[in-house]
Amino acid sequence: MNKQLEISNFQVIYDYKTVVLEAMENTKQKIKQLSNQKEAFDLFHDLRFSEVGQDPLEKRPLNFVEQLNQTFTYLASLQATEYLIKVHPENIPYILNLGTSPGFDIVSKDGLVTAEVFAATSPHSNDKLKKDCIRVADSKGPRHRYVFYYSPDNRNVDIIRDKFLNLKIVQLDLGDIE
Repeated sequence: MNKQLEISNFQVIYDYKTVVLEAMENTKQKIKQLSNQKEAFDLFHDLRFSEVGQDPLEKRPLNFVEQLNQTFTYLASLQATEYLIKVHPENIPYILNLGTSPGFDIVSKDGLVTAEVFAATSPHSNDKLKKDCIRVADSKGPRHRYVFYYSPDNRNVDIIRDKFLNLKIVQLDLGDIE
């Protein structure tokens, strides 16, 4: 799904985070109910193949695995935008390109700030950190280039950071999201 959000202040970020957290809570309740009614295989099957989940930003059914992936990407994108508003308030508003929206994950409307954002078990999974760094480093026009990531693993990030001195790599902390 093509989703583009315009973020101009911290309240808008808070409002979107609240919507994402509510979708998580709705799905948690549904999974609780299903886990009491179904055998393990059937529960896992439904989690993988049925619309047990909810779109993180819209009240529509979604596959749980998709919700899980989108939830953390969206929360990371919102955290990254919060960071950018603090560091580059002169470049507000920021446009978030979520889902299959074309373009960089975050861009300032004036084009001077560009960022890619991802959430993964490791920043090196599928060479995601390296690929995003190459993409952002090669961008023409932005004065400020970022790659934001959320991962509990931070190993060997400095090796990549040392290769891309024209951009900033930021590990996000989603621990205080609630």
